[in-house]
Amino acid sequence: LSSSACVSIPHASASLDAEAKRFAPPPPGKAAVYVVRPSRMVGAAVALSVLVNGQHVGATGSCTYLYLPIEPGPTVVSTMTGESLSKVEFVAHADSTYFVAQEARMGLVAARAQLTLVSAQEGRPSVQGCTRVESQSVTKP
Repeated sequence: LSSSACVSIPHASASLDAEAKRFAPPPPGKAAVYVVRPSRMVGAAVALSVLVNGQHVGATGSCTYLYLPIEPGPTVVSTMTGESLSKVEFVAHADSTYFVAQEARMGLVAARAQLTLVSAQEGRPSVQGCTRVESQSVTKP
């Protein structure tokens, strides 16, 4: 799956956006991950696909984020374009929340993407400044 095109990404409802920005603990027995793409001039018009454990869960655009309840355990969050594949790997613990920053950069022919696992101190303000987009549920492998 390579998704790097100038497309409109469906935003989640205002109530779901507000709910995610309360940073409440994830559902019982689950972990949560926010994939946030802060506003940048470079690559702003490009949609970047996001996968969790190989499953496509949505796409981000400039100044958007995904909120995903996930199963605890080994977790791989990845994004790819025609020129790059970036991933972060971590062990998700129940009742814990993780933040992954996604950045788009200029490539030779297409955008390049970079993912970084960041602290809540860095991730929360980025989420607050962005808008939640629709996502698909992460299912068990």
